[in-house]
Amino acid sequence: MGKVPGDSENTFRFFQDEVILFWPLLIESLKLKAQFPVRLRPETEQELATKLWHSRLNEEILRSIGMNESRLVRRILDLMQLAALSGTPLKIFRTF
Repeated sequence: MGKVPGDSENTFRFFQDEVILFWPLLIESLKLKAQFPVRLRPETEQELATKLWHSRLNEEILRSIGMNESRLVRRILDLMQLAALSGTPLKIFRTF
């Protein structure tokens, strides 16, 4: 049998590569300053999201949901990633 080189990717890696490939077009179409895409470590992503959303996640919201701030932020980030992978529009997350 002949050997055929092959390469496989998971879905997340595929989309990551596509974003990097089309980054110049994204920057231009969104009218952003030219910059390179940055991949955040999960801990850094959560820390920055917590700082960004802290003022909106008051004690009443946290109590009604029944989880602490860091766990809620992690869950929201995970849901946003799942939504992106499934093609669900971000407009459902506009409250944040």
